[in-house]
Amino acid sequence: MTGATDSETEVPFELLDRTFRADGPEAALDRLVELLEESGPPRALLDALLLKARHELGLPPVQDGPLSDLPEPARSQFEERYVAAIRRVGGKLLDAGDIPGAWPYFRLLGEKEPVAAALDAYQAGEGDERLGQVVEVAFNQGAHPRRGFELILGHYGACSAITAFEHLPADEAVRVPFATALVPPLHDHLTFSLRAEIARRGQVVPPECP
Repeated sequence: MTGATDSETEVPFELLDRTFRADGPEAALDRLVELLEESGPPRALLDALLLKARHELGLPPVQDGPLSDLPEPARSQFEERYVAAIRRVGGKLLDAGDIPGAWPYFRLLGEKEPVAAALDAYQAGEGDERLGQVVEVAFNQGAHPRRGFELILGHYGACSAITAFEHLPADEAVRVPFATALVPPLHDHLTFSLRAEIARRGQVVPPECP
């Protein structure tokens, strides 16, 4: 059996150390980002991207004091890289289908649109354990309330949707679309219950409307 190559058996730190010694810090940082992009935790990837940005901008590896203390143009340049890094990590999570994980990154930037688009595309499968977290992000945390309400109505039923509706702002303009979405299932539920009660009493059940 063919043995594993050195690169396959080396731990990441050894790879980074060798890269640093052979090609310098910039190459080592590139390699670190690559490794974390492949399999690392999102926060570690963000830290690596920010460390890379600081190195490329000639800043100390560790920020000493608030960002506002940095002179221009370094501060603006680092802020741009900071925003880009957050978008990159959030986008990676969205690509993996992790809407709840991605939301804090985009919320930090005040950008709902990528998460809202992912919520529109989201379809909960049978026994999907993410559903509750997705609803929390969409409806309760405001990433995409309408889609969150649709998920509540479709997966938890009219009673849960009514409870959610009661927690909406009192503004009629906000509530009307949600109320409109409630009308068809409530109509169907009331019709079914009424027909069942008529049948239970032994009376003639009227034909269903076409």
